[in-house]
Amino acid sequence: MIDGISLFLDQQTTASTDGRAQFWHPDFSSQAAYDRSVGPNRARLAHILGVVDARDSSPALEYVSSPRTPGKVADAARFSAYAVRWSVFAGIHGEGLLLEPKGLVTAQIVAVPDADQTPEEIAGIVPGLPPSAQFARILAESGCRVIIPTLVDRSDKYSAIRS
Repeated sequence: MIDGISLFLDQQTTASTDGRAQFWHPDFSSQAAYDRSVGPNRARLAHILGVVDARDSSPALEYVSSPRTPGKVADAARFSAYAVRWSVFAGIHGEGLLLEPKGLVTAQIVAVPDADQTPEEIAGIVPGLPPSAQFARILAESGCRVIIPTLVDRSDKYSAIRS
């Protein structure tokens, strides 16, 4: 049964690739022309994904702190880490960490952790990953300003019903 499902999905993937040309007509003559030419495809994807709210056109980072929880969550030799949030759209905020290098900023990067990793792990602030996998820390130590969004936790840790 699994082999049959795998074969079916492989066939469907091949068919979708072959049929893609009838839906995509990119115009590479300029950035504006390209954006116009793929606009309908982007709109359809947004509809499929349920992306219906307009995003904040100029989100600004806010440092998150309180008397009990300081905004600066860690101070390393070559960067500092801050708890931050930003407006996504009306009433919805993203949250995560900002790694600010101590020195010249050479690049600005969004580092997306794996689904089972926290921003603190990829920043090397808490244990959990070997140093070679702490890519946000490596980037910050190299002079990059790094934003690490907190992803939705897929575990059932906070669920009242566990399997």
